[in-house]
Amino acid sequence: MHFRSVASSAIGLLAIAPILAAQLSPAAQSLFDFSMGINDVRWDDSYKFIWYNDNGPWSTRFTAWYTAGLLYRNEGNDVENAKAALKNM
Repeated sequence: MHFRSVASSAIGLLAIAPILAAQLSPAAQSLFDFSMGINDVRWDDSYKFIWYNDNGPWSTRFTAWYTAGLLYRNEGNDVENAKAALKNM
């Protein structure tokens, strides 16, 4: 139950506060891009979760990490997908 209130607060902040992303070093940016590329192909757009068969077909853990990446990347439908994933968690 606590997670839902935290997720709701995070979604509310997304709606009202502009997010300024910190600049990553070239090495960190490369690692970020690689990691997001791996998870982009695992993203299940119908369920708004990362497909990873650890304790079932979708992973809350990897979806949570990917959500942070979506918010940092902020391209295309990233923010909408992050909001949907947070609501589903």
